[in-house]
Amino acid sequence: MITFATPSGPVRAVPSQPDAAGAVRYLLTGAASGTVHVTATSSPARWDRFDAVRATLGSASARKLPAEPLVRIRGRAYQGNTIRVLAYSADVPWGWQDPMSLVDTDDRPAPEQASQTLTAILRTCAGDYAARSDFPSLQHAARRHDTPQLLKWLDAMISHAERGQARWLEEAEAHRVQAARSLAAWWTLACWFTARPHPVFALLLAPGRESLAHRAEYLPKWAEISRGAADEEGSRLTLFRSEYEGLARPTAAPEGQERAYFVVGQWTGGGDVDIWHVKEAPADPGDRADVHQQYSQDAEETFGSVNVVYAASPQAAADQARREARETSERIHREYPPVGRRERAPRGGLPSGHPGPVPCPAPDHEERQPVASFAHATPQRCAQLGRALTAAGLTWSDNGRQDDPQYLDYTVTDPHGRTWQISPATNFQISPSSPGQIWQARCAALMTRAPVLSARMVAEHIKDVPA
Repeated sequence: MITFATPSGPVRAVPSQPDAAGAVRYLLTGAASGTVHVTATSSPARWDRFDAVRATLGSASARKLPAEPLVRIRGRAYQGNTIRVLAYSADVPWGWQDPMSLVDTDDRPAPEQASQTLTAILRTCAGDYAARSDFPSLQHAARRHDTPQLLKWLDAMISHAERGQARWLEEAEAHRVQAARSLAAWWTLACWFTARPHPVFALLLAPGRESLAHRAEYLPKWAEISRGAADEEGSRLTLFRSEYEGLARPTAAPEGQERAYFVVGQWTGGGDVDIWHVKEAPADPGDRADVHQQYSQDAEETFGSVNVVYAASPQAAADQARREARETSERIHREYPPVGRRERAPRGGLPSGHPGPVPCPAPDHEERQPVASFAHATPQRCAQLGRALTAAGLTWSDNGRQDDPQYLDYTVTDPHGRTWQISPATNFQISPSSPGQIWQARCAALMTRAPVLSARMVAEHIKDVPA
C-alpha cells in the first residue's frame, strides 16, 4: 500500500496482483475512491518499444471504454489517463503525456482542485508500477498481449501509406508531364507567331489564368509539392514497416522467469521426438488449461501429439520432451520386447563359453499382409472436419457411418454448386509425418481427386477450386 498527499487530502492506493496482460489495478481509498488501471505500453514515438507506462482512471484500459469503478472525488466520477515515457526523467515535462482534459461522465471538465488531485493519483500509481521489481516481466506480458492488435493497426496504416505514396507519386508525374507539354506547346505557338503573326496566336501566348504560360509556370511547383508529400508518406511508411518488423520479431522472456511451453511433435520409435513447434503458454496458470485444449485441437491435425512442458526456454522444453520420449520408448521396449527377431551379439564378440545367440520363438500362425484400416478417422477428427467445413462457409452432410469409418462419406457443395465427396483415406495413404492429413475429396463433375489433406486444408481446397 502507498499513501500520498493530494490537494483534496491523503489518498491510499493498494495494488492488486498482475493479470495475464501485465496490468495492475490500484484500489483507492481516502480522499478519492475507485480504481486506477496501470500497464506497460508502447512508446508514443515507436510502437515496437514498450518503454512507457499508461495509467487510466477506472478498471479498464484506455483502449476500451471506461469501466467502473471509476475514480470518484466527493461522489463525482472522472475519466482520463496519462502516459509515463520512461526514456525521459519524470522531472521533465516531456517525461509525461498528460491528457488534454480530465472530464466527468457528463463530459464536463474537472474543477481545478479535482484535476490536480487526479493528476497526482495517475502519476503516483504510474511511478509505483514502473518501480516494481518484476517490471521487466510485466513489460514482456504487456507486449505479448498488445502485439496482435498493434500489428493489425500497423497493417492498415501500412496499406494506407502505400496507397497515399503511390497517389502522390502519380500526381507528381502527371504534373511534370503536363508542365512539359504546356511548355512545348507555348514554344511551338511562339515559333508560329514569329513566322506568321496572328491575333489568335497572341491570345494563346498571353499570360492569363490557366494559359499555357501560366500552366508551364505553376505545374512544376505542384509537381514538387506532390513529390514532397510522397517523400513524407515514404518516411511514415518506413517507420510503420520498421515498427511492424520490430513487433513481429519474437522477444526473449526476462531471465530467471519460469514459463510454460507447448511442445508439439511426433513420437518416433527410436526413443526420440521430432520437435515441430514450440508455443509459449499464458503467464496466468488459470488460463493454461483452456489454451492447451484449444491448441491441442488445432495442432492435432498437423502434428499428431501435443505435450506440455514447463521450462525456461523453448530449447529447454524441446530437450525435456526428447528426454521424456526416450524414457517412454525404453520403458515400452522393456515391457514389450520385440517378437520374431534374433538376438544380436554384443559389441566386441561373445564371452568364452557363451552358447551364442538364442533365436526367439516364431509365432504359431503364418504371418499375413496387414489389411487396410480406418482407425484414424476418430470421432474427434470427424468433428474437426465438420467445424472446418462450416468455418469455410460450405454446405455439407454426412451419411452417419462414423461407427464404421470405411463407409463414412461426406457430401459437400462448393461455391459454384458442384458436389464433392469426402472420405477418410486408408492407413497406407497416410504419411507418418502428417498423421492429421486423413481426408480425401473427389468431384465427379471435375473428374478430379484431391490429395490426402487435413480437415482445414481439404475445406480450403474445395472452397478455392476455380469455376
